[in-house]
Amino acid sequence: MISKIITWNEIYDFVFEQLTNDSWLKTLGGVYGLPRGGLPIATLVSHALNLPIVLHEELITTNTLIVDDISDTGKQLFPFATRGLTIVTYAFHRQSIVVPHRFCIEKTCDWLIFPWEKQ
Repeated sequence: MISKIITWNEIYDFVFEQLTNDSWLKTLGGVYGLPRGGLPIATLVSHALNLPIVLHEELITTNTLIVDDISDTGKQLFPFATRGLTIVTYAFHRQSIVVPHRFCIEKTCDWLIFPWEKQ
C-alpha cells in the first residue's frame, strides 16, 4: 500500500498562502469543519480569513464555507453540495461524487495520512 504523509507545513501553505488569496472566500460568513478531518483545517481557515467557526450543522447557512480534509468518496460532502454550499478540501480523489470548489492536491496514492491522524 502506498501512502503519502501530509505535513502541517503543507496544510498551512494551503490555508495561509492559497486560500487567503481567494478573495471570494472572504465574502463568506462562517466556516464549518466536518468532524473529524475538517475540524483542524476549519480552525486554520477561521483564523486566516477571520471567519467565525460554525460548530453546529443546523446553524449552517448558504453563506457558510464547508471544509474537510479530503473528498474521497464524497458521501459526507454530498448533503452540503446538494444545498449549493461552497466546499473546500485539502485533497480530492477522482472517484468522489463531489468536486470541491477548491482543493490543494489530487489523491493519487492508496492512503493520505494527515498530521492529526495516527500513523
